[in-house]
Amino acid sequence: MSSHLGALAAAAVRPELLHSTPVLVTRDLAVAFHGRTVLSGIDFGFLGRRVTSIVGPSGCGKTTLLRALNRMHDFTRGAEVTGTVELAGQDLYSPDVDPIAVRRRVGMVFQRPNPFPTMSIEDNVAAGLRLAGVESRRDAWADAVEACLRRAALWDEVKDRLKRPAMGLSGGQQQRLCIARALSMEPDVILMDEPCSALDPIATLHIEELILQLRADVTIIAVTHNLQQAARISDELVFMLGDESGVGHIVESGHAVEIFSQPADPRTEAYLTGRMG
Repeated sequence: MSSHLGALAAAAVRPELLHSTPVLVTRDLAVAFHGRTVLSGIDFGFLGRRVTSIVGPSGCGKTTLLRALNRMHDFTRGAEVTGTVELAGQDLYSPDVDPIAVRRRVGMVFQRPNPFPTMSIEDNVAAGLRLAGVESRRDAWADAVEACLRRAALWDEVKDRLKRPAMGLSGGQQQRLCIARALSMEPDVILMDEPCSALDPIATLHIEELILQLRADVTIIAVTHNLQQAARISDELVFMLGDESGVGHIVESGHAVEIFSQPADPRTEAYLTGRMG
């Protein structure tokens, strides 16, 4: 196994969380589109206050899995999700569960920054506060907006231009603004789908540092194609692969440092060493 990746992953180990318990659990989770199964047999527990990275070749179902965790497939025509996704013991796909409430508790940060284009920096975060039911007084919002921007490591860069359009920010700043908006809803989990793929190296570094800070308070599940990034930020690693029929499944999972240093499955080693994918 690559000693470089193993050394990077070693920096992410947190012994104090070795006994962390799952906060988000999937049971026999499967996803099909127009009758064709693309993801099957996903039984997994995402540990609380950890960064879990999902890696694997293109088309193996990484993003499909991520979007199933907060019912984003509700918006996809022809999508069918079976099995369960449980957050703190509650099945998020239960008929009596409000999908909007699900997405408040399990937030999402997308591949490309998507601030609301007609809104100011301040109003982008306030939009999340409205959804979260924060008191609508402007002074209450101001304090909450500042707190969220500080948590997203953006406050010092934007505090003097909160009323300006969010689209005037750089790509990396826009992505941190989207993270601030997600944080405004006080989620238990934040899903990140390739959050740095559209960013330059400096902006990527800011996002990675932010992820490592946020994991003290929130569970983060990230899809990434960048193995070096996965080694830098991950406490846990999930390796996925598609079978002969193109149905994605989990091949191996566990502590990131252990998988990067000594993967148990030869397919995992082949992918991590660049001989597959």
